Amino acid sequence: MRTQTTTIAIPIAEGHVAPVFETASSLLVVRAQDGRPVEQGEVSLTCPLIAIRALRLAAFHVDVVVCNAIGAQQAILVRTLGIRVVRWATGDATEVARAYLAGQSGEEPAPVPAATELLSWGWHEESAEPGALSGDAGA
Repeated sequence: MRTQTTTIAIPIAEGHVAPVFETASSLLVVRAQDGRPVEQGEVSLTCPLIAIRALRLAAFHVDVVVCNAIGAQQAILVRTLGIRVVRWATGDATEVARAYLAGQSGEEPAPVPAATELLSWGWHEESAEPGALSGDAGA
């Protein structure tokens, strides 16, 4: 059986998901195998240039950015590098990582503190087309 490895990055502020990707000074990077965390750590993200921020994600082999808000230009750069963007996550960054990975592994995602209402809408993953969200029928 082949192991699936996923690396997610969450912009953080004081242990919680940062309100806006571009304002975060660090990332929680979690590597998971088959939906289970195997390694995690905090990395610096101090450069304000959006191109450098996107390249930093690629340097860590990030597959998915799970964040609250992200600017349109930053999201386009990140997606151009083949990295998915999942928005509207809030709460404790470690709990958000667990909830996202639980959803990836086929388990029911656990509610994230302070984001129960948003999560009831499901994870909002941006598609390759700017402005479109997966699961939005006819939007």
